[in-house]
Amino acid sequence: MEIKKILESLELTKNEIKIYLEVLNLGKTKANKIAETTLLHTSKIYESLQRLIEKGLVSYVIENKIKYFQTTPLSSLNLILEEKETELKENKKLLKSLMPDLEILQNKSIEETDIRVYKGWKSMKFIYSELRDKLTSKDTNYILGASKGENEKITKLFFEQHLTKLASKKIKQKIIYNLNAKNNIENSYKYKKLFQIKYIPYNTPTEFNMFKDTTMLVFLKKDPIIIIIKNQQITDAFLIYFNLIWGTATKD
Repeated sequence: MEIKKILESLELTKNEIKIYLEVLNLGKTKANKIAETTLLHTSKIYESLQRLIEKGLVSYVIENKIKYFQTTPLSSLNLILEEKETELKENKKLLKSLMPDLEILQNKSIEETDIRVYKGWKSMKFIYSELRDKLTSKDTNYILGASKGENEKITKLFFEQHLTKLASKKIKQKIIYNLNAKNNIENSYKYKKLFQIKYIPYNTPTEFNMFKDTTMLVFLKKDPIIIIIKNQQITDAFLIYFNLIWGTATKD
C-alpha cells in the first residue's frame, strides 16, 4: 500500500502505521476495538495513539466518559510533509554553513590517522579522484609496478580515464611498468611531455604509488585492495627505492 510509504517517510513506527490505518478505516472508534482488529496489546495501542496525537495525525473526543479516537483531516499529512521539507532545506543550509568547520575537524582526524584501507572499484574511483585533486602541474606522481591487474578490462578502462584526467591538469607521472603490461594503457603513451615510462623485466604483485606525503599500496585484484599510508618519512623512503629502480629500469 502506497500510503504506508508516506507514513514511513514521516518516521512512524510499524505499530503507529498499523494503528493509524486502522483508525482511518474504522472512523471514530475506541481503543478496545482497535485492539480487536490489530491484535496489539492495549498498552501498545495507547502508547502509539498518544504519539500519533502528538504528531497531529489522530485526535479524540470524550462521549459519555468514553474516549473515541479518529484521524485528523488528511490535509494534516500534507502539512507534516511540507514541514519536513522545510526542515530538510534548513538543515541543508545549516550543513553548508558548518562545512568549513567540519572539514577542519575531518582533516585533523585524517592527519592523525596514518593508515587507511579501502576495497573495491568504487573506492578506487574515490581515491584516485582525491589524488588528482591534491596534485597540480608542479607535482609528480610516481608509480612502481604498474600491471594489467586481475581484471584486465576494468583495469585498462579505469586507468585510461585516470590518465586522461591527469593530463588535462598537466600532472606529471613517472611510471615503471611490469614488462607484461607494456602498451596496455594506451593513454600513458599519448602524453609524452607529461608521462615518463620505463619497464622492469618481472611482475610485482603490488603497485606502489607515491605523491606528496602519501604512499599507496594497490593490489589490483578483481576486487582491488588499497592501503594508504600518509607519512612524509615513509613516502621519502619509498621514493629512494623508486629512484634506485628507475635507474636500472629500461625504456623499451
